[in-house]
Amino acid sequence: VTPKEELRLAMVSVIRIDVTPVKRLVIVAGVAVAILLVAIIIGASGPPVYDHVSQFAYDCPGNSHTWDELACNGVNLQDPTQFWEQNVPQATALNRFWSLQFAPFTILNTDTAPQMNLLVQVELIGKNDPSDDGQWFLISNDTTPVSVICPSNPCTPTNIIYEEALEYNYYHVRVWMVDGQTNLGDVQFTFWEAHSGFSKLELAFRNIYLIITSLVTGIYFWRMRRIPMSDWCWEQRAAAVLLPVAILQANPFYALEYAARSWFLHFIDALFSTLFTATFLLVALLSIDKLRLEETRVEFNRHHIPKLIVCGVYAVIGLTLFAWINMRDRLDPIYGRPDSVTGIEVLFYISATIYVCILIWLAILLVMTVPVATAKPYIMTRFLFIGIPTSVFTLSILIGIFVGTFGPFNMTCLSMMFFNTLYHVYVWLMAYGYWPVEERFASSNPREEDSIARLPFVRTGDGDRDNQADV
Repeated sequence: VTPKEELRLAMVSVIRIDVTPVKRLVIVAGVAVAILLVAIIIGASGPPVYDHVSQFAYDCPGNSHTWDELACNGVNLQDPTQFWEQNVPQATALNRFWSLQFAPFTILNTDTAPQMNLLVQVELIGKNDPSDDGQWFLISNDTTPVSVICPSNPCTPTNIIYEEALEYNYYHVRVWMVDGQTNLGDVQFTFWEAHSGFSKLELAFRNIYLIITSLVTGIYFWRMRRIPMSDWCWEQRAAAVLLPVAILQANPFYALEYAARSWFLHFIDALFSTLFTATFLLVALLSIDKLRLEETRVEFNRHHIPKLIVCGVYAVIGLTLFAWINMRDRLDPIYGRPDSVTGIEVLFYISATIYVCILIWLAILLVMTVPVATAKPYIMTRFLFIGIPTSVFTLSILIGIFVGTFGPFNMTCLSMMFFNTLYHVYVWLMAYGYWPVEERFASSNPREEDSIARLPFVRTGDGDRDNQADV
């Protein structure tokens, strides 16, 4: 029986990492690390995610927060007949949104961290005509209950406006207290918007990764078309799944979010992002477990069902969480803290907990696979190729969660560049390592003896199979 026939009987496809010299694999790993380092440098030196500007209701000289009717130029919101109003800094499509943050001062002793319950009236109008005679249109005029804790001054800030639709070019906001607030002092108002430079950077690199991953995917499938799908090994099928999902993660429709403010586009972005993360976790769990059990067949067995269920639950909860936040902010610009809704808080903690549990599960499988891989050279090569990048991936996610960066939450330029680059470098490595190379059997290059010895069908001197995978 020839090696090719024996390999086909064992249903094991030979892939590039089975025959590539270790030195070349080290070079490939070095290139991947270099790409990540460049992404880190760009992210660390990149623009901030948000711009902000603050104003005080009192507007007193020297930034004093003690009301003096003669010296101060602003208003005292303790008086329900007075109101604070301001034209909103103009926001463009690249700014994505603008919000108004409300941070009151209290005249009480902050040592006891008193709580203030305020009833804030917020009026928002907009127009497109820049002239003074342009007609203003009422967007909302709502009463917003605000509850703040004051461990210091100013008290805990709260969003009273979050405007993402940007249906008008110019906005004007007016704020006053519905009832007299005897404990209220000065108020700090802060306008926030996304930094246009950050939006340009994110859009540029999403498109770069979209183009490169699309090319890699096309080349990979063009090569795999020559091999019957029944002969694809598990790793090749995993790459065939992750590559198209990585294209979706880059979101071919992302640029449309700047042109058309639609809740559906936000939903699509949340769907693609969650789909990639859940697919990666499922593929990683199955790949490591199949190596641990020395499974060479690609069938989905019963012991894989728990992995599918857990990753599916994470996908549903994560999608619900991100879509809920995006669509809620899109439907009404007047809200309290963006994360203040109890249901969203619960979903966030559940999603993060499931994510961490899956990563711990994956880490346990990696440790359990080490003894099996150590005893079998061909498993060791495949284990290192999937294990090292997966470990880097999972450790990066865990670090991100513990420092407060999880998905779209608390995103920084560094986290955006690093994680997007990490996702795509990971699938590029898969396409490289799982490239089919069955024609290499005809090679007689003596330099390839070490790599050929890693193949699962190689025989030992006594005629027995060495490291033959069970069928």
